[in-house]
Amino acid sequence: MLVRRTSPFAEIAALQRELSNLFDRIFGSETTADVAFVPAMDAYFADGHFVVRLDLAGVDPKAVEILAGPNTLTVRGERKAPEVPRDDVVMIGIPYGRFERTLTLPAGLDAAQARAQWRDGILEIRVPVEQKLLPKKVPVELAA
Repeated sequence: MLVRRTSPFAEIAALQRELSNLFDRIFGSETTADVAFVPAMDAYFADGHFVVRLDLAGVDPKAVEILAGPNTLTVRGERKAPEVPRDDVVMIGIPYGRFERTLTLPAGLDAAQARAQWRDGILEIRVPVEQKLLPKKVPVELAA
């Protein structure tokens, strides 16, 4: 039996792309929303840091801006479409345009300490976490 995992966020992003494409076909690309796609994002704790990773394949790193607020982290930028005459387009499946992702940071993190690194189209942002703020494993005791 084949098990397929789905994410509600992936479904929402797919719906957003479909609606954007529908508006493009009906009204032309000039009237679509400012945000054209939502890059995939992971957030987790690792090695004493809160780590945020965004899949930004095809985005020029110079076109990305990271804003660290008191309790939020925002990444915005743009993936530019190649210059192809409209009559030559057979299919468009890659979303292009501006994007913005904002994440509320867990309480107690200082976004001003964030460091970012770009590798192979993945933007990784690491925010140091005080030891007392890290999630603790709770052992499970077996009742007699």
